[in-house]
Amino acid sequence: MPYSLCECHVAASEDIVLIPLQFFDLPESEFLDFLSWSTIAFWSIDIVMSFCTGTYSKGVLVMDALVVARKYVRTWFPVDIMLEAMQGWAVNVQYSLAMNIIRLLLLNHMVACAWWGFSHIGGHAEGWSTRYGVEYQGTLYGYASSLHWAIAQLGVGSTEIEATNAPERIFSIFVALLSLITFSTMVSSMTSMMTSYYRSKEEETRLFSQLQRYLLHNSISTDLCQRITKFLQHAYMAQHQASSQDMHVPLLEMLSRPLMC
Repeated sequence: MPYSLCECHVAASEDIVLIPLQFFDLPESEFLDFLSWSTIAFWSIDIVMSFCTGTYSKGVLVMDALVVARKYVRTWFPVDIMLEAMQGWAVNVQYSLAMNIIRLLLLNHMVACAWWGFSHIGGHAEGWSTRYGVEYQGTLYGYASSLHWAIAQLGVGSTEIEATNAPERIFSIFVALLSLITFSTMVSSMTSMMTSYYRSKEEETRLFSQLQRYLLHNSISTDLCQRITKFLQHAYMAQHQASSQDMHVPLLEMLSRPLMC
């Protein structure tokens, strides 16, 4: 990939946020125009550079321009990069938890914008935004109401807004099923991560509590206690990072010798 994962993640996230907002009649803004043109330029350059970037086929690097072009055209590259960035960056429990929350917020953002768009399918007079008096309250209030409805579908709140026509009703059913799957999966994932995190923190707390008792029992000075504790905290974290980097990965045993060098 010509760009780094960080750059692709930022550009993809910008598109995920800005494109659904086109359902709302946003006022003209030089800042929004700049963001729009910057993402267009980013992905345009990416397309050109991707045709010149080699690809792997069955573990072999292929630099043939025609083969590379064919493979690139057949794949949905920006989406793959975004998903790969989100998965690859979750290197610790705290970041994984934050990424899950961000994914949930982005999903609700897109659902909220789509919900607003469905209210205008049959005209302003037939949608929920007009029925509940949201249409003429301004863009910010309209977005907030749509986001409130989207979050309420997760079962964590309530809203007085309901579907008023067939398209809205069908979309509501789809969102309800999506929310059921997404929320249950995310709760399970977050529970597993938090359990693992608290288990590791509990072990760390036990070890350092034992250290403090030992230092106090032997009448070690406060200044020396602090220096010893800080040093061991640093060493403990370094050991954990080293163990995670040097962990045994069985799949690596299947690599050929040239790739292992």
